[in-house]
Amino acid sequence: MKPEQVLRGTWRITATENRRRKALGARQPARIAFGPRNRGSLRLLSVDCKLDCRCGEREGHPSVAFSFAGTDQGDTVSGRGVAAVVDGRLHGHLFFHLGGECSFAAERVAARRPRRLPARRKGR
Repeated sequence: MKPEQVLRGTWRITATENRRRKALGARQPARIAFGPRNRGSLRLLSVDCKLDCRCGEREGHPSVAFSFAGTDQGDTVSGRGVAAVVDGRLHGHLFFHLGGECSFAAERVAARRPRRLPARRKGR
């Protein structure tokens, strides 16, 4: 399977090196998502960013390198990040431009299945 296929979708961020798990979902669930055309998004506490991604392999694991730009409590933020899928979990690191850095771990969010409508009965 191509790295893009393995990475595509939404991943719930479950741990960072400097935040408690409970705080990660305090406002909105912390997540990182990878979509088509090298696009994605990141939401982590008050950080809300768009991603420009490049998928590949690193040490035999599907990986992604990305830049990000967005806001943090109304202030403009940008930076770069890397992540790789190891044993079904996404492990990565964020580097904020002229700022801090943090590592994270994430689990894939199951894709929602469309709800099946009951079959119509004849005569109704």
